[in-house]
Amino acid sequence: RVGCFRPPSVPDGRSRLRLTARADLGEPELARTAAALAAVAHAGWGV
Repeated sequence: RVGCFRPPSVPDGRSRLRLTARADLGEPELARTAAALAAVAHAGWGV
């Protein structure tokens, strides 16, 4: 599940996502999610 936060909850010009994982997610799903987040972070922020 993903929730989003926009101003006024966060500073103007910023947005945030909150990810919620379920206890029944397995290692493959968690690894796939981590890889997707890493790819987005690298593409967007060069991290």
